[in-house]
Amino acid sequence: MSLFVRLACLGTLLLFVTQPVRAELIANGDFEAVSGDPLRFTGWTYSGSGALLEQASAISGQYSAELVAGNHYIGQDFKPLSYFNLGMDFAVFPVGNNRTMHLQLYNGSTITVQMRVGDGNKLQAYDGSAWLDVPGLSAVKTTTDTGAQNVWDGEEPDVNSLRIVGYLDTPTPHYNVTLNDEMVSGVTIIRSLQPHINRMRLAGISANSNWLVDNVSLVPEPGTVVLLAFGLLSVLAVGRRKRSS
Repeated sequence: MSLFVRLACLGTLLLFVTQPVRAELIANGDFEAVSGDPLRFTGWTYSGSGALLEQASAISGQYSAELVAGNHYIGQDFKPLSYFNLGMDFAVFPVGNNRTMHLQLYNGSTITVQMRVGDGNKLQAYDGSAWLDVPGLSAVKTTTDTGAQNVWDGEEPDVNSLRIVGYLDTPTPHYNVTLNDEMVSGVTIIRSLQPHINRMRLAGISANSNWLVDNVSLVPEPGTVVLLAFGLLSVLAVGRRKRSS
């Protein structure tokens, strides 16, 4: 291997090591920046009423987003991701035989991964024809509604932590789910097989009560970067062995 090729590989490897490969892709994921009249969360696109600025029952900081029940949502677009790491905190009232907390991940206008809290307060995903419980997870934590029915007005939220790590552009597209420190790997409940996602919506669709969300984070899953780094190291090692022999 020529000196030029070895130096190029080494330079590329150093670039991956020193650059922030997990740059945050969601603007204002902590919902602390507001603007406009009426006030809305900066950086988020609204449909309908979208989300209310919730202070009395905020999960953290000054504000949380209170997603309005019905055909309302907030969302953001981002660069295409085939491998992603999405996290958020949320709180819901008891669901009963209804549903709440809708999370939708899109490729363009096509929903790829769709989740909600459904019957029995279980986290569910949609496979294109039916809602299925995500296997291996306990029911989500719920908060007793003590004020005006189905809206947040001072209740202390019992917070759920959700993390989804997705691997879409693989022979078997899947994702791993962690809910309140319980983790299940290799979930394949996907609405539409797509090579990447580039849009997220948080919605109150078909919900019978509002729900809270905060601390939304989305970064590229670094597994592919690590593999590339190992590949570059392998190229350098092979070149070194050939030179030694």
